[in-house]
Amino acid sequence: MNERIQLEILGYGCADFGDLVDRVVDQVNLGNIVEYDAVQQLDSSIVMRELIECSKHGEDVNKYLSSLSIHTPPSRKFMELADEKTRSLAEEAARSYKGQYDV
Repeated sequence: MNERIQLEILGYGCADFGDLVDRVVDQVNLGNIVEYDAVQQLDSSIVMRELIECSKHGEDVNKYLSSLSIHTPPSRKFMELADEKTRSLAEEAARSYKGQYDV
């Protein structure tokens, strides 16, 4: 958790773009920070920030976050939104990968 991982390291041994995206998503879900494109990074706090700032879902996300409790699990809709945003941001990060995929 909170480990810094370079995108190039994740790209090593990937079969294709989708494999790299899956690896980035896995690292973010584990609580790690994926660094890419020299100065950019992706982690769970960036995913939440992007969700909150999104005009399409921002209000719903704020409502979900304010209703979170240690006694009840987050709603399915909130988790789906978080998963979709994580995948979208992981795809954006993976596009910056300049290495070769193992075919």
